[in-house]
Amino acid sequence: MYIRRRDATLAVNVYSRSDESWRNIPLTLHADYLTTRFCWSSGTLCCGKLYFTVNETVVGGIHFMISFDVNTEEFVLIDLPPIPNHGIVFISLVDAQDELVMFAASGHRAMKIDMWTLIEGTWRQLNSFPEIQLDLWCSITHYVTNGMKWFVMAKFVKIFEFDTGLMWFDRFYPVTSFQCENGALFTETLVSPSI
Repeated sequence: MYIRRRDATLAVNVYSRSDESWRNIPLTLHADYLTTRFCWSSGTLCCGKLYFTVNETVVGGIHFMISFDVNTEEFVLIDLPPIPNHGIVFISLVDAQDELVMFAASGHRAMKIDMWTLIEGTWRQLNSFPEIQLDLWCSITHYVTNGMKWFVMAKFVKIFEFDTGLMWFDRFYPVTSFQCENGALFTETLVSPSI
C-alpha cells in the first residue's frame, strides 16, 4: 500500500502481486481529515487488516483509527476507546498473537499508559500502568524536521543528520508534532516471538 497526501487530497494505491500492477483504492473521509493538520501513523498489520491511527495534534485534538481490509480492500473508520484528551497523547499499535493491542500514553510531565485490545470491533481495557516521567520512555527515534533534514536521535540528543532534499510534505510519512515542530516519527520495536 502506498498513501500519498498533497494539500487536501489523499491518494491510496495498492500493489497486486498477481497482476504485478498498482491500482487506486477509494478512501472517503471528511475533507478536514485529509489536510496536513492530521497526522497518520504507519500501518500495523493484524489478522488481514492494516490499522492506522490518525490524530489532529499530540496535545488534545481529534484522534481516531482507520482500518483497511487487505482481502475486501475496504476502509473502515474506528472510534478509539476513551483516552484522556486534555494533555499529550501518544498511541502505539501492536499485533500480539493475532490481536490488535493499543498502548495509549496520556498526560503532561508524567504519562499514564493504558493498554487496550480490539476484539470483534469492541475495545477492552487490558491494563493501566502507573504514571512515569515523560523523558524516561523516549528511546532511539528517527525524526525528520519541517526542513529537508533527517535526524537520528536518542533521548532528544542528535546523533546523526543528513539532507534528503525533500520537504516534509513532499512524501507521506507518519507525522507527529512535538515541542511545536512538525515532523515524521518512526519507531522500530523488536517483539519476542513468545508473546
